[in-house]
Amino acid sequence: FLAESNLELSSFSFANLEKANLNNSSFWRANMVGVNLTDSIITWANFREADLLGAELAGATAFNTSFQNAILHSSSLKGANLQACDFSNADLTNADLSETQLAFINLSYANLTDADLSNADFSNPDDDDSFISILKSSGVP
Repeated sequence: FLAESNLELSSFSFANLEKANLNNSSFWRANMVGVNLTDSIITWANFREADLLGAELAGATAFNTSFQNAILHSSSLKGANLQACDFSNADLTNADLSETQLAFINLSYANLTDADLSNADFSNPDDDDSFISILKSSGVP
């Protein structure tokens, strides 16, 4: 319901956006402290410089999305499928990235202090078709 939206500088603190479709949306510098994005589909989106402190992104699927300079301190991305995403200069201090698929991501200069990367998978996915079917079911051409 938020696909292709320009929500730059908006405030979504503690909003429940579970299972949201955020394709092609921009949340540049948005205040998203404590937002619930569990199981959301996030492709070609912009979260640059967004404040996602304590956000819940468990089980989310993100493709080619920018989290450059974003604050994800103490956020949960457990079990998320994050492919071709840019987390350069992001603050992932104390973030839960366990059991997360992290293929083709950029973590240059990201702060991963005390982040949980247990069972995270940095390998390329064996079955590209399964990820493509997830994207197509979310309305991505």
